[in-house]
Amino acid sequence: MKRLILILIAFFVIVVLKAQTDFRPGYVLKSEKDTLFGEVDYQNDISLSKICSYRASSTDTVHHYYPGQIFGFRFNDSKFFISKMVDGNDVFLEFLIKGKFNVYYLKKGIDSHYFFDKENVPLTELPYSEGVKMENNVKYSYASTNHIGLLTYYMQDAPKLADEIQSIKKPDHKNLIKLATDYHYVVCDGEKCITYEKKIPAFKINPEMVGGLFLANISNPDNQLNLFQFGVVGHVWMPRVDERYYFKTGLIFLSAPGTGIISPFTKIPFQFEYQYPKGIFRPRIGFGLNFYNFYIVNMFSTLTASPGCMLKLSKNIYLTLNYDFELAINYNAIMPLDRFSTEPIFSKFTDSLYGGLYFSF
Repeated sequence: MKRLILILIAFFVIVVLKAQTDFRPGYVLKSEKDTLFGEVDYQNDISLSKICSYRASSTDTVHHYYPGQIFGFRFNDSKFFISKMVDGNDVFLEFLIKGKFNVYYLKKGIDSHYFFDKENVPLTELPYSEGVKMENNVKYSYASTNHIGLLTYYMQDAPKLADEIQSIKKPDHKNLIKLATDYHYVVCDGEKCITYEKKIPAFKINPEMVGGLFLANISNPDNQLNLFQFGVVGHVWMPRVDERYYFKTGLIFLSAPGTGIISPFTKIPFQFEYQYPKGIFRPRIGFGLNFYNFYIVNMFSTLTASPGCMLKLSKNIYLTLNYDFELAINYNAIMPLDRFSTEPIFSKFTDSLYGGLYFSF
């Protein structure tokens, strides 16, 4: 019952964290000439395509605007969204570059969609698809090339860009912004284009050095075996997906000196993690699997919930505190007393309490 309560609490925490707001300096354009300065709630690209939450200051009421109600909104020196109609529905498209060839972006589920317009050309989606298809009972991977023909047609007044267009195998932020910039300066003299895209990496790895206790509940309820754990964890940040979510993995060693158990053992986490992005004190929580390797041949895995927190020490360094509670999946494989034993010595649940230093570059 205790473990069930802890799991429910962890689930509640991640739901609450997901609902947290992240207001950043920005403004709302009620029309092209009517601007409201203040703060805009920074969410993932899917959410920002559907709603803009604005407040004049931290003490003022939050107002919600939907596509079609306003011209657009922007975060200061960062992302700019503009209201457009796509497939009969109003949406906020991210405005990537403004010039003689405007480019827009829309995130739908796991798919990325790109659009463009230019003088005398209405908003047009740049088609692209990829996947696997079956022909004569054989699977083939495919990637469409329709976008190349479309770009070639609408940029025919800049023939020197033909090779660059042909090189775009899959449309993305980087290659479309570069192409639109090159096109602008080929067909336009003097006037500059404006790039609104926020410069962020495709991914980044933030390392964390960790150390602490692994509390192994022995099958005998009167005993508990405390192991020391230490290692390095990498938090893989993919801001194109969501700036607050990470993939967490690494290599952690567990040592049991003085117990008669051969050590060290290894633990490899595979978890998805949420980190609250603001403030000196930042809660975080992860869910996923931990994989254990004992004596090379004995392996088992656990379903893991990992609530924790980060305390900001400087611009790039955080002190962390973490607590893992784990439910064994393949319980019969749980670590035996020695490599020749088949009797598991751990109960179905284990706990870890550990701290660390987290580096964000």
